[in-house]
Amino acid sequence: MHAFFIVLTAFLLAGIGIAQAEIVRPQGNIVHSHGFSLHEPLKYPKDFTHLATVNPDAPKGGTLRLMAYGTFDSLNPYLLKGNAPSALPGFSLLGVSELNETLMTGSHAFQQSPDEMQVAYGLLAESITYPENCAWITFHLRPEARFHDGSPITPEDVLFSFQALRQWGHPRYQLAYQIVERAEVTGKHEIRFDLTAENHCTQLYTLAELPVLSKSAFANKNRQNPLQTTDPLIPPLNSGPYRITSVIPGKQLVFERVTDYWGRDLPVNRGKYNFDRIIIDFYRDLNVAFEHFKTGAFDAYIETVAKNWHSVYDYPAIKTGEIQKLEIPLSSPGGVRAFFFNTRRPPFNNASTRAAVSLMFDFNLINRLLFYQSYQRNQSIFPFLQNQLWNSPEPTTLNLLTPFRNQLPARLFSEPLPTHRETSHPTAAKRQAIQLLEQGGWFYRDHHMVNAQGIPLHFEIIHPSKGLERIVQHFIKNLADIGVHVTLSALDASQYRQRLNKFDFDLIHYPIPQRMLPGPEVTDFFHSSSAQQPGSMNFSGIEDPLIDQLISGLLAARGLDSLHSHAQAIDRVLLWRHYIIPGWHSPVLRIAYKARLQHPDQMPQYGFSFAHWWEQTKRPHNPMPEMD
Repeated sequence: MHAFFIVLTAFLLAGIGIAQAEIVRPQGNIVHSHGFSLHEPLKYPKDFTHLATVNPDAPKGGTLRLMAYGTFDSLNPYLLKGNAPSALPGFSLLGVSELNETLMTGSHAFQQSPDEMQVAYGLLAESITYPENCAWITFHLRPEARFHDGSPITPEDVLFSFQALRQWGHPRYQLAYQIVERAEVTGKHEIRFDLTAENHCTQLYTLAELPVLSKSAFANKNRQNPLQTTDPLIPPLNSGPYRITSVIPGKQLVFERVTDYWGRDLPVNRGKYNFDRIIIDFYRDLNVAFEHFKTGAFDAYIETVAKNWHSVYDYPAIKTGEIQKLEIPLSSPGGVRAFFFNTRRPPFNNASTRAAVSLMFDFNLINRLLFYQSYQRNQSIFPFLQNQLWNSPEPTTLNLLTPFRNQLPARLFSEPLPTHRETSHPTAAKRQAIQLLEQGGWFYRDHHMVNAQGIPLHFEIIHPSKGLERIVQHFIKNLADIGVHVTLSALDASQYRQRLNKFDFDLIHYPIPQRMLPGPEVTDFFHSSSAQQPGSMNFSGIEDPLIDQLISGLLAARGLDSLHSHAQAIDRVLLWRHYIIPGWHSPVLRIAYKARLQHPDQMPQYGFSFAHWWEQTKRPHNPMPEMD
C-alpha cells in the first residue's frame, strides 16, 4: 500500500474518522425533517412541489450568454491556490458554477433561497435528523443521487469530502469544519456528524453546505493532497444540472445542461435550469463589457454602476424594446460592501488613525456627484440590519455590552453609530480628523502629517477595479487636505487575490458575501481564530476577545430577538473601534436583458439567479400557478 493511503487510512480512523467510543449527551427531542430553519418556520412543507419564485412549467431549451467580471486560472474552488470563477463578485447570480452540489440548498453558500432569509432544504440529502441541542446531525442521502459519470453518491463520498476539505482544502473550509468532533458513516445512505459544542445550531448550516466530491475521482490524484489536480483547468467530476464542456482559460466557460440530471424533478429544482447552454464570457473591464452587450454579444447585463443606468441606456435597442430594463427591489443586500483597515501593521494598528481616516470618506458627496443618489449608506455590517436605525443601543443590546463598559468608548452607549452621524460641514470633519491624528501620534507640518521621527503618514489602497478609482478620488483628496497621502494601486485579479490571501495591504474595498441572517461565516470575517489564517476573510485582522465572545453568543442565539441583540452588539463594537469604513448598497438589482428572455412574475426577495429564467418567444398565459 502506498504511503499516502496508509496516512489517509490512519486519518480516517482518527479523531474525526470512523466510530470511536460513543459520546453520550443530553439532547432533548429528536427532529427529523426535509429542511432546516433556525429562526423562522419553514415556508415549504415536506410535500411541496416547487418554489414560489419559479415557473414550474418553464420550457427547456435555447442558449443564454452572460458575462462575468474578472478572470480565472482554475476550476478547482477548493484550494487556496488559484482564482476560481465562483469566487468572482456576482458570479453566484449567473445560475451556474464549477462548485459541486451540496447536501442541502437554500443557504448562502449554494443558491441563496429566493424567499426565505436563512433556510436549508434537502438536495443530495433527502432529509436530516438532529436533536434540539444540535449536538449532532445525520444526513439521509437520496439513493438516486448520481455523479455525471453515473456513479452513485455515497456516504463515503461525503466523508471523504469533509475530511479532505478539512485537512487540505482552502483555509475557509479548514476553519469552518473545526466545529466537528467526529464524522462517521452510519448506514448505506447515512452519515452523522458530532459537533464540538452544543446549542450552536447555526453550525448545522455549515455542514448542510458541504460540497460533495467524488472520492474515486479525487483520492488517487495526488499523494500529498488529494484535492490537488494535475491540471486545475480540467473541470472536476460534478453531479449538478450543468457540466462544463468548453474552457478558454481566463476568457470563457461553456456549460451544457445534463439532460438526465438525477435531481431534475426535485421540488427545489423544478422550473429551474432551463437553458440548454449557458456561455459565460469573462471581462476585465466593465466599460468594454457594456459596449459588447450593446452590440448583442450577450443576452443580459447586470448594471452595477448607477450613473450608467441613468445616462447610457438610451441606444436604439432600448427604444425599440429589443432590450428591456428591470429593477428588482431587494429586501436586503446580498453582501456588505466596506473599506477594511489592515490592523496587523502600521499605520492602521492605531484606532485614532483609523477613526481620522474614516471621517474623510464623504459618502453624501459621492452619492450626489457620482451615484445619482441611487445608493444608501450601510447602517450595519449585517444585511438584515441595514434598514434598522437606532441612536443608542437597544436595552437587550445594552445588557450584552454593559459588563464591558470599562473596555469600550463611553459614547458607544449613548450616541449614534459613527456612520449614522452626518458631519455639519466638511471643514468640521477635517478639524476633528486632525485632532484624532494628533491623538494617534501624528503632527501636521508643512502640509504633511508626520510622526515623531518625521516619517509622513502614507498608505496604499489596492484594487482590481477601474470603477473604484473615480469613487475614491474624493476620499484621497480629502485626506491630502489634512496631510495624509495615498497611493492607489490597480492590480490584476491574480495579484490582488495573492495580496489579500497574504494580508499584504493597508486598505481595501471589498464586498463580503453574507447570509441574510448572520451565521458561521461571521467567524471567518471577525473572529480571532481567522485573523492570521492566510486566505481568510478577516481582512482587518481583528483579534478582539469581546467580539469573540459576542460571536459565540450570536452562534448560540435561538430566535430572531436574540440574534438581533448579538448582531447589534457586534455592530457597535466593530464600528466604534473603527475596524472598517462602512460602504453602500443599492436597494434594487438592475438588469438589462433581451426581450426573448422570460422570468417568473414573482421576483425573489433575496437570492436572484438566472437559473429561474427561460427562453420563449411567446410568454405563457399563466406561468405562475398559485401555491397552496
